[in-house]
Amino acid sequence: MVAQLSYWNGQGNAEIIRLMMAACGEQWEDRVALDKSGATHLSTPQQMEAMMCAGLLAFDQTPLLQIDGLNLVQKMAAVRYLARKHGLYLLRSTVLSLLSLIQPVPS
Repeated sequence: MVAQLSYWNGQGNAEIIRLMMAACGEQWEDRVALDKSGATHLSTPQQMEAMMCAGLLAFDQTPLLQIDGLNLVQKMAAVRYLARKHGLYLLRSTVLSLLSLIQPVPS
């Protein structure tokens, strides 16, 4: 199944996820989860409310990346998941130390 990314019409927090999916070769589509009209971007409060009521949005946040049966809403959690899935997550402490200067890496 193709990954699905739900976000507003813009780059913002979803752009780093899109860039990582492109770098990994992961196929995805911009699609609003649970929207029967096939909308590609969030545009109404009702769309957000439907996802929140369905329990798709931990912390009631977007972007929402639906991939491999997961609903990931933290952008860096999604990026790290994709990196691990595609063998790009480096475990060397030197590299992790440098990366943590940009974004804290959980231990």
